[in-house]
Amino acid sequence: MRCRREDRLGQRAMGLDRLPATWRGHGVKVALVDSGVASGHRQLGGITRGIDIVGRSERGWQSDETGHGSHGAGIIAGLGAGLGAGRGADGPSSEGITLRGFAPDAEVHVCRIFPGGRFSDLIRAIDYGLAQGVDLITLGAGSPHGSQIVERRIALAKQLGVACVAAAGNSAGPVAYPAASPMSWRCGARPGRRVPARQLPRHPVDRRPGRRGERRRVRRAPFPATARRSTSPRPASR
Repeated sequence: MRCRREDRLGQRAMGLDRLPATWRGHGVKVALVDSGVASGHRQLGGITRGIDIVGRSERGWQSDETGHGSHGAGIIAGLGAGLGAGRGADGPSSEGITLRGFAPDAEVHVCRIFPGGRFSDLIRAIDYGLAQGVDLITLGAGSPHGSQIVERRIALAKQLGVACVAAAGNSAGPVAYPAASPMSWRCGARPGRRVPARQLPRHPVDRRPGRRGERRRVRRAPFPATARRSTSPRPASR
């Protein structure tokens, strides 16, 4: 995303500022599991696919009550301010802001699961992404509890070569689930200094080696009984 100089720290930290301008994500499919997308925004006009899992309405994914999903969508596939729909030169918008995502040509599939979502909705969103043949699933919701069923879905995605990137949370405490899963990539920020991954709090769900010749398996975590049922994931920022 092209932005003001002081906002480029995240880009440099991830090395994305070194990508050639011609790398626009063409041919890449991304499932954005979040709060929906404000598809009427001119810089998000390239996003035309989605499903409203929590509201179960045909076009519900095209609205965003919290703005969280739209933020993530802009980072991924913001068109930028240019000619026509924004696919030309990346000049500033009328508000003085340029929002060109890192992969504006990527095919984004929006899965709206919150506000009001449950683990069952998260499972359906992952299944939807896998059925669409996505390369990457971003999980913008988090919960203090875990789910063995969700864990198996994330493990399946990994076996299929699909990366799951999840929000670590906003509490500055233990990493939220599913970011805490050893099968997913966690993403977060802390003001003032960078925190090595080895210093991040661990989650009860962990990988343990099985017998010789067996695949690695996930240890059953000591979650409360209520957490093993459908539990509402809480939104967490990246």
